[in-house]
Amino acid sequence: MSKPVKTKAVDTIGCQNIAIPIGLIRLVRWGMERLGLYDFFSGFKVKGVPLGIIVEVMCVHLLENGSSMSACSRDLANPLARLERAYGWSISYQTIKRGLDLLGLYFEETLDAVWNGILRIYKPRRTDVYVDGSHVPVSGSRMKGAAVGYGGNGVQNQIQFVVAMLMDEGLPFKIEVYPGNWNDPMQYSDFIPQLMLFLKKGSMIVMDNGGADKNLLDEITDSDMRYLTRKEMNSGDRDFIRKNIDGMRYLERGVGCVIRTLKNGKTTYFFFSVDKYIRSRLTAERNAQIAAERLRKSLKRPGNRPKQTNLIAFSNTEFFDTTVNDYDVQTKLDVWSDEAVEQVADLFAGSLCGWFKLESSHPMEPLKALRTYRRRNDVEDLIKSITNVASLRPLRVWSDDTVRGSMLLSMLAQLFVSMLREELPGDMVERMVDGKLTRHLHRPSSETVVRSMGQLTLAVSVDRIGRISRVLCNLDDLSAQCLDVLEEKNVRF
Repeated sequence: MSKPVKTKAVDTIGCQNIAIPIGLIRLVRWGMERLGLYDFFSGFKVKGVPLGIIVEVMCVHLLENGSSMSACSRDLANPLARLERAYGWSISYQTIKRGLDLLGLYFEETLDAVWNGILRIYKPRRTDVYVDGSHVPVSGSRMKGAAVGYGGNGVQNQIQFVVAMLMDEGLPFKIEVYPGNWNDPMQYSDFIPQLMLFLKKGSMIVMDNGGADKNLLDEITDSDMRYLTRKEMNSGDRDFIRKNIDGMRYLERGVGCVIRTLKNGKTTYFFFSVDKYIRSRLTAERNAQIAAERLRKSLKRPGNRPKQTNLIAFSNTEFFDTTVNDYDVQTKLDVWSDEAVEQVADLFAGSLCGWFKLESSHPMEPLKALRTYRRRNDVEDLIKSITNVASLRPLRVWSDDTVRGSMLLSMLAQLFVSMLREELPGDMVERMVDGKLTRHLHRPSSETVVRSMGQLTLAVSVDRIGRISRVLCNLDDLSAQCLDVLEEKNVRF
């Protein structure tokens, strides 16, 4: 692509020195070029700064750990910075906000372009995917999609999003934004049908129990797709395990499995994990101790009448006040007895402590099903990277298009990092698995790649007669490997 350059004369820049995050700039330009996004975005904005350059500048700013779009425009206030970062273009805050609006307006078209680029570059034989979601706190109250819901910090004003990642390549390619008060089944029931339009027949969708709705699972199989999902356990499952416990299969150290296969091929795996049992048991014992200690402190008050606020939770708001005129407490167990506390811990832990349940639309070897589901941690790490590496912070924008554009921008920034990480050669490392020495390919995490490329800077200086000099700084082994990958693809910088 021929990128227009609008620069001021060098003598207007003056005598100065600046540091440019050239590692991140090269990374983003490489990703944009490989996916063909410069040419794609050129069709949506013909006047002023090309949209592709605006997206590039915003992605670099996000990866620099910047979440303020006004700060992004201030990064370009210096003429020399504009020359190195934006081909000389002056980009105002309003231009950046307009760029986010356009990303939201052409949200689906951009996702289609990204997917077509991934298919062209990687030619995946299969399109098995992991799906997961999270939430983002919202500061503004006038945004249509924002709603009060339960998030990481309790009840808060938020939006939610769901993202899909290719299982083998580890690349995010599909994201959607939802109101903050939608539950997981509502989000998945909207997201999965859209996702299946991208996938090849026979692809497997791996989800947590948010996607375990029966109607949704039937829709997946009716579309010639497969699924693997976690499901909540019930009393019927407990009875089945008790009747078939003798048929448990040993899978690996500390893990066994009881299998139930139906005539239609659907298979349920009941896994027992010693590690999960220990963690759940310790949590139950801790909660029992906390509950007992709360009552013990209350009973030490004069008259042995428990303190109201220790046992009764209520709140006052602008709309109402809560008053409790009287209350009575009748203890069922001796709160001072260790045996009683242990009994409460048993109740907290439940009879299915240590067990969890997976369901597959087709028969799989139980160990393969377990390891496939465990790799769902990859998409959880991806979401963490989207919210951390791409610096997604509590949003302060109000229009729906701007919010969707912000989420899409964060996914694009992470996609470029994931593409580079996928093409790094990696190292073979050894580790013990179930008592056996195994070797596997290890690549640095997204955070490590971004940190290394972020430290790779270009020191740019202008002397008194207007001569510009550039010196590459902070090149380490990882950033050198990354540059080898970027330059190998013959992308123009």
